Amino acid sequence: MINVKPLPARKPAEVRAMFLAALRSNNYTLKTSEIAAFTHLPASVVRRCGLSLANESKIEAVLVPGRGKGEYRFTITQLDLFEDTAVTKTRFWQIFRKLLRF
Repeated sequence: MINVKPLPARKPAEVRAMFLAALRSNNYTLKTSEIAAFTHLPASVVRRCGLSLANESKIEAVLVPGRGKGEYRFTITQLDLFEDTAVTKTRFWQIFRKLLRF
């Protein structure tokens, strides 16, 4: 008997973040199997996540020929400027040091 470790359960918010990060890092468009390989998530989870985001009009999902009955190509249609830029918090001590320099 083969011992297979079950995948850790992920929260929907984590899966969405992983899904969108995969799209952002790969020119804003990928197929289901490519996202599954990139995020190490099952293809069914990726497909459900992508279709729910497409239902909310955050991304576009197009059925393309592929494995089995086909797979979806997901594309980000509208970029969220706040998620695409890295925002770091300024800590109190950093502000205090800047004030002391003047």
